[in-house]
Amino acid sequence: MKISAGTKIVVEFPLKNSLSYMVGPMRAYPVIAKYMKEKGYTHEVPMIELYGMTAKKIYFIADISN
Repeated sequence: MKISAGTKIVVEFPLKNSLSYMVGPMRAYPVIAKYMKEKGYTHEVPMIELYGMTAKKIYFIADISN
């Protein structure tokens, strides 16, 4: 997968066990939404979730470059 260059909001969440797959989105998406609201961005942006198995992190990415 190739992610294009541009402005992104990135939230990292630790990938500790199988619960991380459920808790991560519940924690990350409200943080992204709050930041976007504070900065005046629209909520209709592409979102990407990347699972870094070797880094043991989940990356939640909002593409706000449009």
